[in-house]
Amino acid sequence: MRKKTFDPRGILNPGYIPLLEETGSGESKAVREAANEMREFGTPDWARAVADGLNADAEYRSAGKGWGVGFNGHILLSVEPDGVIPRPIGILYRLKDRVCDGVEILDGDPPPVGFVLSAPYQVWKNIFQGKTRALSALMTGKVQVEGSRTTLLKHTRTAQAVLRVTASIPTRFPG
Repeated sequence: MRKKTFDPRGILNPGYIPLLEETGSGESKAVREAANEMREFGTPDWARAVADGLNADAEYRSAGKGWGVGFNGHILLSVEPDGVIPRPIGILYRLKDRVCDGVEILDGDPPPVGFVLSAPYQVWKNIFQGKTRALSALMTGKVQVEGSRTTLLKHTRTAQAVLRVTASIPTRFPG
């Protein structure tokens, strides 16, 4: 319990795995139930669930070591309208060295980011539903990349973990 109080973002020991101390509490049950709740794609509630999921994910904490250190590690997913959604959606992931400082849904111009991944809504929907592999969408040009491809390839596990966690959030998609 002290670990959650004094190091809620898992910075001091990112390999920490909660065991017995948290499994019996009512709060943990509520947290587990909230994690399984369906959320609307692109809403602030969905974005908070993604950020919480990233910070709770051991694989992301392992893969994210060094991400954003010496470079801007923020990622913007640009969801382009394609008939189902009427206007673009920007999803900003604030990431640095194993920690997600938040996921935001943007209305206006984004702040400076290290990477912009752009694709039509249907492509992102298929990626998040597991119908399309993100790497294949990148390689076939379905997802456009702005930023250092070399850095992105060097940290492939981090990017994969971010997309995997995002896809793990129970989501209701328009259309």
